[in-house]
Amino acid sequence: MDAINYKKIYRLLRIILFLIILIGFQKLSVSQNYALTFDGSGDYVDFGNPAALQITGSQTFEMWIYPYDLSARRNPIAKAYGGEGTITLETNGTLSYYYGTGGANNNPYQSFTSSASISANQWMHVAIVRDLDAMKLYWYIDGVLAGQADAQYSYAQNGSLSMFLGKGYVSNYYGMIDEVRIWNVAKSPSEINANKNLSMTGFEEGLAAYWTFSEGSGPNVIDHSANSNNGTIYGNTSYVVSDAPIIQYTPGNEPFEPVPPTGLPYNIVLSGLDINGQNLPIGTQIGVFDGDLCVGDIYYNGEGSQNLVAWEADPDHNLAGFTAGNTMSFKFHIAWHSELRNFDADAVYETGDGTFGFGTFSVAGLSATTGLVPDFSISESRLNFNTVVVNESKSLSLVIENNGTAILYVNSIQNTDSHFTVSAQSLLIQPAEFDTLWVTFVPTEITTYADVLTMTSDDPDTPSVEIPLNGTGLPQPTPQISVTPSSLDFGGVAMNTTSTLNLNVYNAGNGTLTVTGITSSNPAFGIFGGTSFSLEQGENANIAVVFSPTESGVFTGQLTIQNNDEQVLVPVSGVASQGHFTGVDPTGLPYPIIVDYRN
Repeated sequence: MDAINYKKIYRLLRIILFLIILIGFQKLSVSQNYALTFDGSGDYVDFGNPAALQITGSQTFEMWIYPYDLSARRNPIAKAYGGEGTITLETNGTLSYYYGTGGANNNPYQSFTSSASISANQWMHVAIVRDLDAMKLYWYIDGVLAGQADAQYSYAQNGSLSMFLGKGYVSNYYGMIDEVRIWNVAKSPSEINANKNLSMTGFEEGLAAYWTFSEGSGPNVIDHSANSNNGTIYGNTSYVVSDAPIIQYTPGNEPFEPVPPTGLPYNIVLSGLDINGQNLPIGTQIGVFDGDLCVGDIYYNGEGSQNLVAWEADPDHNLAGFTAGNTMSFKFHIAWHSELRNFDADAVYETGDGTFGFGTFSVAGLSATTGLVPDFSISESRLNFNTVVVNESKSLSLVIENNGTAILYVNSIQNTDSHFTVSAQSLLIQPAEFDTLWVTFVPTEITTYADVLTMTSDDPDTPSVEIPLNGTGLPQPTPQISVTPSSLDFGGVAMNTTSTLNLNVYNAGNGTLTVTGITSSNPAFGIFGGTSFSLEQGENANIAVVFSPTESGVFTGQLTIQNNDEQVLVPVSGVASQGHFTGVDPTGLPYPIIVDYRN
């Protein structure tokens, strides 16, 4: 009776757990994906110091981060650098991890910095693994090993400090954070790669905290693990719509829920596992079914063969399972082109006839075929920026279209020459839709530039595309001001009258000449008309200078022409008399008279 009750309770708990997970998946499938954004000044989330986060043994931190800049050392997540662990984003884009036995933020502690760096204004997945069984530390960036080191301490000292997002011992974090997972186990490279783009159920073994931010609003951050490590939001921390490449479950494609063990196993050895002729992705769930009932499952680990145990029904103890002689069927639960989907798998039997209970075991190869595939198409095969002035920019577009039937994931968009930059490092494009990638060229020298933009995607027919990039830097256009005449002499003028002479301003350079002002040091000399204007190459303008004396005497001054080339000074002079008589206008027939002033 005790064994029967135990199995009934086990089965009931599995059913309840399945319903909880199913409801969670349905909520995820219709909800918007959110992240938290931090402004770098007083924004953070405080999770307190729950026992589940006082991890003293092996540990894994992983999250998606999107820093807005790298201007200061910042803490995206922190507990204690002399204790349970802290991550610091350095100004060169590398990541540093700290843990120690001093407790809190005290000595002694170990520092371990990644060998690769992340970039500002793009989503990147980062993971730090502290494997104290192997006494190793590992950094992973976008699933790629980014450094390893020997662990110096066999444990981490727990303490009283809170767990924070966006705050720590250096500057507050400035950017977005999504899909944060804290594990009390060391995750393997295959596990990190297989799950970095997938949402979790929250009930995975070793999951100490799981913050998805799917609540989308409110003053708190909810922990979606079983540990209820909820946090309180402070400052201007806010929820924003996230475009981090995280795959959500959709209705009808939930993980398989096998029957609990009945004590009546039947072994099925699986080998030759593929979908559309490709190797089955690591982490794929493989279920075996008797009709609609899942009677056993395994997760593919990449090995050549694996043993799947199917459980036979035990009517005497009211335990569900397969019926001997019934036909076996198989399904894959797989991350397929940025979606989690279930596919029927065809079986080819090396041993067995496809029915449960044949002999002592069966050996089967499984394969699935689907027409759900993306189709990558791009608008240009080359981008030629032609000539661009040094330190100026020019942008050209690439239109990337998905003509397929599954989501297209352009998972990497990279080039090597920093004079060419792109607007995104990855793209998710729905079937029959497109997205625009902008490439910007900024030359810094007078020379030619060439680079190659490489895009990789999950299109099985076009896994990689290379786009040549070309451009030439031109000299910066420079204006050259020329002013004639170099001085103005108004001669004799009767006071309280005016005389006007012209200055000609000419642009002899190849850049725009901008005159911003013309001023006079003597108010007797003024400018008639505008004193600010622009001249393109070869253009000129006449400036009317007016001499208006209000008393007799000799007048001198200086005109200052402010512009974007060089300041020009023009001497001006004139003589004013009392004006008892008025001379005739010049006739062109002069007669010189030398006047000798004598006392």
